[in-house]
Amino acid sequence: MRQAFVEAASVLRQAGIETPELDARLLLCDAAGLTHEAYIARAGDELAPEVAARLRAP
Repeated sequence: MRQAFVEAASVLRQAGIETPELDARLLLCDAAGLTHEAYIARAGDELAPEVAARLRAP
């Protein structure tokens, strides 16, 4: 999950988003159905393929 966060933040940063890390975390939590606390606890887990697909969807 951590790698997905890093990649999402990078994409958002390159797009000129002012708060790429915050937005990446919010998007990842939403796509995974996690609270912020659950994300922190599971940050080292592998990202499920369906969550990765939701993150990449237009």
